[in-house]
Amino acid sequence: PQTFLDRIVQENIKGFINAPGYRSVIELNLSSNKIGDDGAKLLADSLVKGEMPKLKVLHLHGNKITDKGYGF
Repeated sequence: PQTFLDRIVQENIKGFINAPGYRSVIELNLSSNKIGDDGAKLLADSLVKGEMPKLKVLHLHGNKITDKGYGF
């Protein structure tokens, strides 16, 4: 079940994805942000859609992403 904190984290990720300059990000450090599998899915979907075409490095350590989330 999704917690209130999970919903807040997802909304923050959605806000970031829609922020100006998002498409020009080269390195993104989202370490220790309590991102779970649903947040990982939002990020993965964004990458698949080409919404971060310049991204070369993505830091996700210290989050709550399980093997399921890393499989997206």
